[in-house]
Amino acid sequence: MIHLSTSDLIIFLVSFFGGGGLGFVFIKLFIKNEARNAIEPDIKNLKAADDSLHKRINFIENEYVTCKYCDMQHSNLDTLLNSMDRKLDKLIDIKMGEKF
Repeated sequence: MIHLSTSDLIIFLVSFFGGGGLGFVFIKLFIKNEARNAIEPDIKNLKAADDSLHKRINFIENEYVTCKYCDMQHSNLDTLLNSMDRKLDKLIDIKMGEKF
């Protein structure tokens, strides 16, 4: 029969988990968890800043970006004013020709 003492069992467990790959995995997971907990407030702040930036972009797009209807109205008005300018230029040329 094998006789194991408590100290032998503790040494075995420490060497198994500490010296082998399993101990490395546990330490790596512990460090990863601690790092995640340490940067969690920063991530929340970045997400809040990102959300506020998207809200500002949406507001600007909704308020200041012109629609196709507005562009069409502007184009029609511009064409009308250019036509009036050409007609007024012709009338000025006719009046100037009469005086001189």
